[in-house]
Amino acid sequence: MAAQEENNLENQERKYTPETKLPIPTEAEIRERLTTDPKIQAYFSQFTTSSVEEFIKSYCFYKGLWWEHGDMYTRHTQNEEMQWIVDAKTHLEIIQQKKLFDVQCLWRAEKLVLPGVEICYDILRWERKIFSCPFIEPISQEDVDMYIQYLSGLNIEIDFGFLYTWQDYEGIKEAYNEESEDNTFPDWYEFHNSRTGNQMLLSLPDIRGEKEDPYRKAYWEHWHEVNKEVQEANLATIDQRPFISVFDTEKMEEFISQFEDKQTQGFYKEFTYHHNYREAGEEYNKIIEMLLKSEKVIPIEAHYDFRDALKLAAEKFKVQKIIEFLPFAYEEYKFQREMGFEDEDQFGDEYHVNLRKTIVDQILEGRKQFGEPEDLNF
Repeated sequence: MAAQEENNLENQERKYTPETKLPIPTEAEIRERLTTDPKIQAYFSQFTTSSVEEFIKSYCFYKGLWWEHGDMYTRHTQNEEMQWIVDAKTHLEIIQQKKLFDVQCLWRAEKLVLPGVEICYDILRWERKIFSCPFIEPISQEDVDMYIQYLSGLNIEIDFGFLYTWQDYEGIKEAYNEESEDNTFPDWYEFHNSRTGNQMLLSLPDIRGEKEDPYRKAYWEHWHEVNKEVQEANLATIDQRPFISVFDTEKMEEFISQFEDKQTQGFYKEFTYHHNYREAGEEYNKIIEMLLKSEKVIPIEAHYDFRDALKLAAEKFKVQKIIEFLPFAYEEYKFQREMGFEDEDQFGDEYHVNLRKTIVDQILEGRKQFGEPEDLNF
């Protein structure tokens, strides 16, 4: 942690945010200072007269450039640092996702009662507003320290994106009990369980889910029965043949090889090759640009493919940057909580209100099919 604090301090000292933009010094002003300041003259005395004159001439030119473009590059650097804080904040969300998943396990097993939670979807709703979830503990410094320990031992990609649905109860439990290509148990969940012993929650029964599912199944069975004739009529009007698309590489090559002349085939291959090459080049240029900006040496491990080696080095670099900026993201998180800022959901509250109503209607209709009261007391 000492090394990390030192890095953060260096990062803060590197920042420059001028409160007022001063006028760009003229060449005459720069030259006058260089040729009249006693301390500067004493420094120049150790060098040859001709080299000092050339130095002054060049220095006037470059200092003008620094002042003319310095603010732009400073803002660019600060924007990049802000992006690292945004990325680090995503990982604070992941900390809270594990807490919510553990709560979901307990609620589904009817081990606790949660205010405002009547159906399984009421918990899933908070996956995209995790910082505002009312029934999990706020992030603590201990949580951040544990997550940094997790990242420090990580040797895989950390750009989860939308590949993870953190509250997918059935999928995550299946992945825990039986590893498969379709379902992968989140590494953070595994690490957290190893430190907390919360893997026991995965063995709890899904009482709420088992109560709710038959009602929704009954609803759909009834719906299909009522709409059977309409569905069959609609099915008869649907073209059952497969789609063809210019974005399907296999189909494109098949079509061109059968119906185009040799010259068109050759042009297609050359165009595709150079287009793919350019896209790959842009990807690796971004990786190299990111690595070049590091103030530290970044080792690249031996690999049979240099491209994979570069990607691996970039991923490790990202991990180190996330570790570096997590404390800043945590401070911002605490400030936003103190100010009472609400976590925004990209889908909007209206979307979830309507979706919840649809699910509730399905459950109530299912209960009706079973001859039970049309309420959520089950």
